Amino acid sequence: MSHSDLPDGILIVDKPGGLTSHDVVLKIRKYTPQKKVGFIGTLDPLATGVLPICIGKATKLSSFLSSQDKEYLARILLGVSTDTDDISGRRVDEKEVSVSPREAKKVVESFTGDIEQIPPLYSAIKRGGKKLYQYAREGKKISPPLRKLRIHSLELVDILDGRELVIKVRCSKGTYIRSLARDIGEELGCGATLKELRRLASGNFDLSMAHSLPEIHQAYHEGSLGNMVMPPGEFLKDLKAVVVRGGSDNRIRNGAPLTGAMDYFQDQSIGRGEHFRVEDGKGEIVAIYRAEQDMEGEQGRRGDIILARPYIML
Repeated sequence: MSHSDLPDGILIVDKPGGLTSHDVVLKIRKYTPQKKVGFIGTLDPLATGVLPICIGKATKLSSFLSSQDKEYLARILLGVSTDTDDISGRRVDEKEVSVSPREAKKVVESFTGDIEQIPPLYSAIKRGGKKLYQYAREGKKISPPLRKLRIHSLELVDILDGRELVIKVRCSKGTYIRSLARDIGEELGCGATLKELRRLASGNFDLSMAHSLPEIHQAYHEGSLGNMVMPPGEFLKDLKAVVVRGGSDNRIRNGAPLTGAMDYFQDQSIGRGEHFRVEDGKGEIVAIYRAEQDMEGEQGRRGDIILARPYIML
């Protein structure tokens, strides 16, 4: 593989602080002629950690993979409130505070489960065709839309001098840890802002797979950067599989619905609405499909009924 060639796939970057997610994409684009390069799951400039970069055909998986859960380690400064809900913003309130471990643990854990959250005023969420941070910079007050989210787990890892909390959180897509920090501070009655944030995992991607930008730069000059790029199929193995054989695989490659008349095989039941991977007879993943009805796992040839439709073609 030459300096300029990178395969279709996903490169996991350990994003440093101070860069936007788009900044990282621009850096990776310098290493490949591939026109399509994008990231999965935005990280604010303040944040560090797991930022998956999709290259080539793998960009088709971006929206699908971005819907997966995220895991973070966050440091929250109590007694300080800012207009951005993180330490980079303008301070709007400050209080002396000292929180006991018992009180902090009780409040932090109370946010576990299904919650409603108001995003930060400085965010990329759109309202009326404009991003919220654009309104904020113009001095206009716009009420962010309330979001329903799920916090799968939330652990108080440490308390520093009674003024800082370190928490570990696993949450659904769209959760703002800045807002979570703010809301924890409000519940404690002292206000709070996010001081540090590190993403530990995004779906099946974690820090053990991540590479720093200096490591990536060095690998590029050594001609080994392609070895860091993981094939798209590597992250679809958790999906149930349907193997399409004979002439049916050509129809699937052209985006045809999966029907009972096709020659296919599955060894696990698939429920209506469930996504699954479609492989050809050689084991190559050619698409992700979404079941239109329950698929019970028996051999095909059950009439021309539509069982599933294409969701992403690879």
